[in-house]
Amino acid sequence: MPYSDDILYAPDCQYKNGTYYLYYCLASNKNTEVVATSASPNGPFVNGKVIKLKGINEIDPCVFIDDDGHAYYIWGQFFAKMAKLKPNMMEIDTTTIKDNIVTEKEHFFQ
Repeated sequence: MPYSDDILYAPDCQYKNGTYYLYYCLASNKNTEVVATSASPNGPFVNGKVIKLKGINEIDPCVFIDDDGHAYYIWGQFFAKMAKLKPNMMEIDTTTIKDNIVTEKEHFFQ
């Protein structure tokens, strides 16, 4: 992804296997989520790659790494979705997508 001076919304950063991964939304297109990498938590973060997600409300990324080492990508607004990240930490396994993990109506999720 080419360089952009766009504002980043809802960033989250994770560290795995010697690499820092920065997950974020682009202000100009809030339905676009991107991940970039760095050897340092201070950056620079480079090689931004769009994470391919399906549907609307594809914003506010968060990554959770479980005790067993598996990483999970969580995103959404009003309806949280969750999926397992592939080992490269830059793609989701679309076969594992779960909808409505928490919702605005039931859990007051924003």
